[in-house]
Amino acid sequence: MADETAILRTIERYVAAGSACDVEAIVSLFAQGATVEDPVGSGIRRGHDEIRRFFVELWAPLTSIAYRPLHIEVVGDEAAFSMEVRPVVGDQTLVMKAIDVMTFNDDARITSMRAYFRISSLRPVPVVRDEGERVAGPTSSRS
Repeated sequence: MADETAILRTIERYVAAGSACDVEAIVSLFAQGATVEDPVGSGIRRGHDEIRRFFVELWAPLTSIAYRPLHIEVVGDEAAFSMEVRPVVGDQTLVMKAIDVMTFNDDARITSMRAYFRISSLRPVPVVRDEGERVAGPTSSRS
């Protein structure tokens, strides 16, 4: 079984690769035959080819994305972590919370990943304008 430090390093690399939209880097963190269910209930993708296709399709419409872990728990060969996800589409930054649950092999490669979130929780990030004015997004304006 991989030790906690190795699992935490894999999660750190997962977050960095995700935030960089680096498909090959993120796929390399998964074991052969690994599974991804993102979000839970959407169907299971199995193996590097399906996982690669999933991330390519996920990130294709985005200008960028940032993943920020909020809390990580590792128990044995499993980990769960909550995070803030900030996708940018065009000039609009959105935000939502998600929880990823992963299992790992002896080499600290991901053997399964399940993502828990509600797409309905995705919200625009408020933008602060001059003198503290808060608006829903960068293209909003006052009449």
